[in-house]
Amino acid sequence: MSNVCPEWVKKKLSKLNNKQVKITCEYCGEDFCVSPSRANKRKTCSIGCKAKLQIGKPAWNKGLPRTWKSSGSFKKGMVPWNKGKNGYRTTKKGKRYPQYSGEKSGSWKGGLTKQNKLERSRFTRTISQEVFERDDYTCQICGAVGEYFHADHIIKWSKDKEKRFDMTNCRTLCRPCHYLVTFGKEMPPKSRWGLSQYV
Repeated sequence: MSNVCPEWVKKKLSKLNNKQVKITCEYCGEDFCVSPSRANKRKTCSIGCKAKLQIGKPAWNKGLPRTWKSSGSFKKGMVPWNKGKNGYRTTKKGKRYPQYSGEKSGSWKGGLTKQNKLERSRFTRTISQEVFERDDYTCQICGAVGEYFHADHIIKWSKDKEKRFDMTNCRTLCRPCHYLVTFGKEMPPKSRWGLSQYV
C-alpha cells in the first residue's frame, strides 16, 4: 500500500481548508477558524474563554416557566413514603445471614475455632515474648539475629493441648527456618508467609 495521499483526498482537503471561516473570539480577541456550519454558533476560541465569558451572566433558563407538569398525586401536608427510613438496608442490620451463622452453620465445630484463636492470640502476647527473651532473640537452628522471629512448638500446637503454653516445648526460629521445619522445604523468595506473626 502506498503512503502517497490519493488525489481525490487532496482535493477534498483543499476544499475544506478553503471553506474555513475566520472569527474573532469575544473574550480574548484572537482570530480562529471554524467550518461555515459552526460560524454562527461559536463565539469563543476555547472552552476556557467560553467559561470566562459566562461569569456574571444568568443561567439560560432563569425566569422561564416550568415545562414539566406535576403529577398532582403528592399534595401539601402528605407524608412522604420514605419518612423515618435510614437507607435501603434497614431490614438487614447485624449478621448477613443469621439463619446460617453460629451453631446453625454447616462448618460449626462446637466453638473450637473461636477458642483456638483466643488461645493463639494469648500465646503471642505472653509466652512468645518470654521465649524470645530466653533465647536472646536468636534463631535456634541457624543462629540468625535481627530477623522476624516466630515461637515454634517442638510438639505441634494441634497435637498436644497441654504443652501449648509450656516454655520447654517452644523455641525461637527465624521465618526461613520455621518454614523449613513446618513444610519440609526451603521458603520461596519474596514469600510473605508468617509476616503477620512477627514481633
